[in-house]
Amino acid sequence: MTRDDLRQLVADIQTRQMEPPRFDDRRSSFWVTIRNHTLMNPTAIAWPNQFADRTINDRQRLALVYFRQRGQIANADYRRLNHVDSTVAGQELRGLVQQGLVAQDGVRRGTTYRLLAVDDANAPAAGDSSPEIAVLSLVQSRGAVTSGDCQALLGLNKDQTYRLLSKLSQDGRLRAVGHGRWRRYTAP
Repeated sequence: MTRDDLRQLVADIQTRQMEPPRFDDRRSSFWVTIRNHTLMNPTAIAWPNQFADRTINDRQRLALVYFRQRGQIANADYRRLNHVDSTVAGQELRGLVQQGLVAQDGVRRGTTYRLLAVDDANAPAAGDSSPEIAVLSLVQSRGAVTSGDCQALLGLNKDQTYRLLSKLSQDGRLRAVGHGRWRRYTAP
């Protein structure tokens, strides 16, 4: 792929309002992950309206939509999403922390931010534990999740994730589709 092809691809992604590509340098190779869904669907556009009483800008609203779909964000993700430098990204992320919408985990280069705000549609059911709420919210926002998505979101190992997803499937709150590596979990 040439540089012009890559530029055209990035322009297409921005025009279609898709989630920005994720670049990963693995020393011996360079990976670009492009998700095949739009970041801004009608539900995602309406969701941040619940924060109308807060003083947040459009970039922060877009970040909240990203938070809702991905669970967490780092300064680099915010910069890539909003096309700003690291200073602006840090200031605006700290602004979301001060507003009480997100929590900061870590310091300096390892800092990530996670969403604290939960809308009424994602309100926990009686007896739900925090990891279950997170997985069900993720399924609601994305439509489907994989075991890897849950591991990344919750920081659990494979066995813990398997037990959690199995429990949610047995309770009828998730439906397993596919087998092995291609298994996804959707709403029933």
